[in-house]
Amino acid sequence: MKIILFIVLTLLLFLVITTLFKQSYNVLFFFLKKPILWIVFVGMLNFLVFYISSLAPKSYYVVLWASLVAFFDNLPPKNKVMTKAELNGLCDEMLDIKSSRLKYRIGLFSYALGGFLGWLVFFGKIEVVSM
Repeated sequence: MKIILFIVLTLLLFLVITTLFKQSYNVLFFFLKKPILWIVFVGMLNFLVFYISSLAPKSYYVVLWASLVAFFDNLPPKNKVMTKAELNGLCDEMLDIKSSRLKYRIGLFSYALGGFLGWLVFFGKIEVVSM
């Protein structure tokens, strides 16, 4: 029963994180053309997910796996048809934002950094060993 609960909770949290990540991309990055605000938002999103999960008892592995799977789910796919220069030009033209692919990757890094800091702050333990 514990394994089924773990899987269900992980999937639910993954869906919430991914939905917030993608919808914030659509609204902040695509429509409002505010990539810096989106980068800050996704970093804080993962940090806040770890904070909220730290309030629940024994939720460490649920939030860890949900956050990791959400990160890998949001990685951009490999492109084998176009060169990087063509793809950069197409993305910049479509979104009307300079270096949009780079800014998306910086947002992913911000998401990972927010998760790492959240894990460190809310689930890390400091142990002092005296000799």
